[in-house]
Amino acid sequence: KRIHITICCRVLEKELGVASIEEIGPECFEHIGKLTSDLIPAVSKHIIFNLDGFVRYFTGISISESMKMRRDEMEDTEEGHEFEELTDGYIKDQAERGLRPKSLQGIAYSIVEGYKALVKEFGPVRAKDIDYHHIRHLRNTIKGLKQRTLRIYLGRLGKMLEFWFGVNPYHRADLVWSPETVKRTWIFKEQWRVLWDSADVSEKLILALGGGMGLRRVEIARIRLSDIKGNRLTVYGKGHGPDGKVVVMEIPPTVRKCIDDYLVYRNSLLLSNGDRSEDHLIVMDSKRCGTSGTVRHVEMILQKLFEKTGIYATCHTLRRFYCMAMVDAGTDIDTVRRMMRHESARTTYENYIYADPRKLADATKTVENAIFG
Repeated sequence: KRIHITICCRVLEKELGVASIEEIGPECFEHIGKLTSDLIPAVSKHIIFNLDGFVRYFTGISISESMKMRRDEMEDTEEGHEFEELTDGYIKDQAERGLRPKSLQGIAYSIVEGYKALVKEFGPVRAKDIDYHHIRHLRNTIKGLKQRTLRIYLGRLGKMLEFWFGVNPYHRADLVWSPETVKRTWIFKEQWRVLWDSADVSEKLILALGGGMGLRRVEIARIRLSDIKGNRLTVYGKGHGPDGKVVVMEIPPTVRKCIDDYLVYRNSLLLSNGDRSEDHLIVMDSKRCGTSGTVRHVEMILQKLFEKTGIYATCHTLRRFYCMAMVDAGTDIDTVRRMMRHESARTTYENYIYADPRKLADATKTVENAIFG
């Protein structure tokens, strides 16, 4: 959101002479709309919504009422109103099941976007009349979306229809999808040692939390001092409920030392710049110094380390390293699963162990030795 809003404001200032939030009016949104017209419609709309939310927060006025929310774009038909009521009922049921507001928003968005695409192709359609032929047609005609996004849209639409009518047209469509290549980055002990030896106190903390405890970037950014009690850390991870999945993890001694070393550095920052950390462990040390760190700040810390060493590693790269280090040490798969905080061992196996790039390289060497050795 910050990136979208910042770029929009800079463009409006440079091209339309807008100098304050109060000067952002309908013509500004029309201008941004024209500039983003070549983007995927959902992305263009997202940029407009973020700018509108920013203006509304400070002025109390929603300039972009015509672009307000995806449902306003649905045709004003009896079928459209009926579909909207069914969507609201389904989302209410999902909320009662315990899904978080952000998840509910994503589900509603996917369902309505899927229905809008269907109406565009076939005209007004009653929800109960949507069958697998419609789903197959949309699969082959919708352009400009990633395959994964399209699968989510159609899959969620199918689930809602199954909830109301007992039949899931998405399942009946039995669509064939191309294998999706997932770009994964890996490091192993040699690269880890270079990163560790080159890291300053902030970088070493991120390495320790990501590679030494397997924390995700958002989990690292969310850590508060109150979450750390001795050698125990309360982690608020992925999952449903107000705080996501809450797990208490033991802090390894080396990671604990990195935390203590960082706290000394953190205190010096706050003494010089004021404490606006809101109890977060990680604080900004450049722009907005002294405020609580963000996910982007965590990423930038690793980016600096990459610039120093030439070894590219994200927080999830470190998480893979954490997982494979346990596997290499002979830890059984169920323990690895629990340490990774996965619900299913299948996730651990398919996304980490199975995907280990060393497997094919080792197999090639084995074949070479067996045949030509």
